[in-house]
Amino acid sequence: MQDEDGLFRITRDGKTGYIDRAGEIVIEPQPWVGHDFCEGVAAVDVPSAGRGFIDRTGAFVIDPRERQAGAFSEGLAWIRLGWFGYMDRSGSTVIEPEFTWAEDFSEGMASVQVQWLRGYIDHEGTIVIEPTFEEAGDFRQGLARVARGGCYGIIDRAGAMIVDPQFIWVSDFSEGLACAQVGFHDAVRGFIDTAGELVIEPRYSWVDGFSEGLAAVCWSERFGYIDRTGTFVIEPVYQGAGAFSDGLAAVRVGLQHGYVDRNGAMVIPPRFDRAEAFRSGLARVRVQHKEGYVDHTGEYVWEPTS
Repeated sequence: MQDEDGLFRITRDGKTGYIDRAGEIVIEPQPWVGHDFCEGVAAVDVPSAGRGFIDRTGAFVIDPRERQAGAFSEGLAWIRLGWFGYMDRSGSTVIEPEFTWAEDFSEGMASVQVQWLRGYIDHEGTIVIEPTFEEAGDFRQGLARVARGGCYGIIDRAGAMIVDPQFIWVSDFSEGLACAQVGFHDAVRGFIDTAGELVIEPRYSWVDGFSEGLAAVCWSERFGYIDRTGTFVIEPVYQGAGAFSDGLAAVRVGLQHGYVDRNGAMVIPPRFDRAEAFRSGLARVRVQHKEGYVDHTGEYVWEPTS
């Protein structure tokens, strides 16, 4: 939604601009399609010119070009010039395009694809974990999920398989736990620890990663929140549930979204068509195809516009 310094993307009259936490415009809306700030810059797609990157003043730090490019992570962004490579914050290509796919950097490494298999490179573009996997996720807390032979396991930063491939699906780790799927029928998702042990039994049809000590899960077609013991601390009564951030989580009641606190109290009543997670004190919400921002009390700091 925004970067660590709190610039928030808005749309007004079909143009993209950016506001601060107080709802004051910092970058006037321009006739481009803007994206969220990340590491101090934001990608903007300029008609007939391509994708460029602006800084917090709205000035271009990388001029628009007709090429695909991702968001910056650890100072690098993937680019696609036929093949995938990486550029630095000046827009210079620093890792030559030679991969069939590329992901963002995380904990010093990025997942890349060589022909049909995935491995990992470092910031220099050197392959540090050989491409032997069908899928390779981001490193989180020194661990990454990988797929081999149609099943998921866990590797460490040296590429050693510390949890053999045995799961139908595994998520990235969050707060020391990862979601894991053990079958194809209903109620087959639970949580594993960093040793691959199932610490929360697979009895849910859907699970999200832990955030602020709680995880959203689906039980009997209703969503609620469990703690690290698997105990419901917010009963499954909702039609949808998002991750906690800033002490609040978006939930769906019927067709509308609101926000609950960690005790399950509805602190912002359901009145939005869509509600995103809070970041830096604000949450982006949608009402009748228009987007705005609310604070922790539910008050608008930017009325919905489009």
